[in-house]
Amino acid sequence: MALRFHPDQDKKPRVRVGLSSGSIECFEPSKGHSVGSNIIEGSQILALDYSSDGKWYAAGGVDKPQAGDRTCAVRVFDDSTSKLTRTLSGDASNPGHSSRITCIRFKGKHSLATGSLDGTVKLWSIGDKDPVMSFPEAENNSDIPSFGVIGPSIDFSDDGNYMLIGSARTDKNLLLYDLRMNRLVSEVGWRRVKSTGTSRQERAARSWSRASVEYVKKANILAASFCDGDKIVAGGTSKQGPNLVKVFTPNRSAEVRDAAYPVNEAEADAGHLRDLYSAVASIEIPASVMGIDVSSKPVIRKDEIVGGQTVTEDVTMIAVAATDGMVYGVKMPVDLPTYAESVVV
Repeated sequence: MALRFHPDQDKKPRVRVGLSSGSIECFEPSKGHSVGSNIIEGSQILALDYSSDGKWYAAGGVDKPQAGDRTCAVRVFDDSTSKLTRTLSGDASNPGHSSRITCIRFKGKHSLATGSLDGTVKLWSIGDKDPVMSFPEAENNSDIPSFGVIGPSIDFSDDGNYMLIGSARTDKNLLLYDLRMNRLVSEVGWRRVKSTGTSRQERAARSWSRASVEYVKKANILAASFCDGDKIVAGGTSKQGPNLVKVFTPNRSAEVRDAAYPVNEAEADAGHLRDLYSAVASIEIPASVMGIDVSSKPVIRKDEIVGGQTVTEDVTMIAVAATDGMVYGVKMPVDLPTYAESVVV
């Protein structure tokens, strides 16, 4: 149901795999079999992630109800011993998740975010059993419905300032929170744009527009993440159009975005959202998108022969897990335009 490679593959390559039976297996590729396991009785493991330094891994999913308590806990394990070190479940005054946990994403070494079918996303410190923050806060964001996180659709920007949340709903389905203020600051529109910038940008936009349909309706987002520094990739399912993976680039440079912090509090309280990202590439997938990961380095090198043809440039790949049982390898687009100003079409 979930798996994650240890971040330090040079030290001792291994992958943790979470099963619906409640066990977490550890595989070493050179041995081809499990070298250790954890078993959480009566549970199902649906989400799994490593801390950035690989010291910890966290797992969650569905827990067996205990005396009417339907809390679903996040469990943190020491990677070197595979022993449980902390259970994150909250308490009556600061509750944890009340339904299955569908996404876990570490933020650095000691913090993590979890998404659940209870409609919330929670931030945790692995040193505390209670959540640090819960989104959305009903009293402050009454216009933002609860989240529908049902896949790996939570991620953090490299600088840790922004949290991306993708939801399986048809509106407000790709949102950016500024964690310096714990505020929603941008909705990422699920539409392509045309550039009002340089001719080079316009040529690039036209080139990638050919891969898009004329009009793309919004989709239920099931997978989303930051990649390649400041880009976003996202995908899901759509009943009214093709299933797409889309790539988004920032509308403003990092310096301009940082200059806008902190945003005007009155504007934030009034629900003003900044236009931070625009869609610049669309790739059609034969089935619904359930998972996305982008290689941090090229996986195919220039002059290699693939499918009988010589590759003319290094290829960074988007791996896409789909509901037809296939994993598709998609070339990460290059020379994508960024926009100082964008026009929605």
